[in-house]
Amino acid sequence: MSVSVQLQLVRACEAGRTSEASRLISQGADVDVGAVCSLETSMFGVVEWTPLQAACFKGQQDIVSLLINAHAADVNKARTDTKATPLYVACHNGHAPVVSLLLAAHADVNKARTYDGATPLHAACSNGHVDVAFALLVAGADLYCLNDRAWTPLDVASSGEVRTAVEDMLPSRADAVEALRGIFEATGMIPHVAQCAVYHRYVCRPSMHDRLAEDFKTGGSDQYKCAVRA
Repeated sequence: MSVSVQLQLVRACEAGRTSEASRLISQGADVDVGAVCSLETSMFGVVEWTPLQAACFKGQQDIVSLLINAHAADVNKARTDTKATPLYVACHNGHAPVVSLLLAAHADVNKARTYDGATPLHAACSNGHVDVAFALLVAGADLYCLNDRAWTPLDVASSGEVRTAVEDMLPSRADAVEALRGIFEATGMIPHVAQCAVYHRYVCRPSMHDRLAEDFKTGGSDQYKCAVRA
């Protein structure tokens, strides 16, 4: 299939032209092959977008349903220079119905990491999309995942509403300490804000920070250190 036809499919999916997309697919356009272009209002620039990514970026729910349910488009395929998946771009722009479709199709909530290590949950939190963040957490998104700057999704949350929604799903203090220990064993550090994330519901007492740190240190590690955001 020619590049021009693939580009036509990407453009049709971006614009929500369902009939045109169906026609192009019936003529042999591949739902999992991208085309290099720049989508309107995209922060990702001129990169290779798959039809599903383009539809997810613009929140074209009917197109997304068509590509996934009728043509088995790969929900985890990342083809842009940033490595953003369909789920990531949908979360970044706050398209909750599209996110629901992707999660129902078993999109991996923790696999999708961009060039800076951000996950869909980072994207949802940083852009203030509470409903999307909640859906990701329910689907098993990792609250303690770190981007390349050692920041958790809660660290990049853009509003108090998002932080509150995330905090409402935090585990018990004992489970939190165990989760932090796992981060330390894997990375050699505990991000400062990950600590905030797991004890924030108690943080009206500032000493809780020291108490949680002490809980962790008494777990037996002599390499404990805390990475403080610059």
